[in-house]
Amino acid sequence: MGNLHTTDTMLYGTPDEVYKASLKAMEQAKEGGGFILSTGDQCPYATPDENIFAMLQAVEDSGYY
Repeated sequence: MGNLHTTDTMLYGTPDEVYKASLKAMEQAKEGGGFILSTGDQCPYATPDENIFAMLQAVEDSGYY
């Protein structure tokens, strides 16, 4: 569970960077199943909504494994 940095990626990254980081994390961890994409900790209050939506969009676009 995890793999998206709460500040470097989620708080300060662009939606495109969040999307790509999400896809990369899922690709690297999908073997064997059971991976849950998440941040390493809680997201700061100032995390842009667009970044959260980008993470969710990556999950929807990647399908199931």
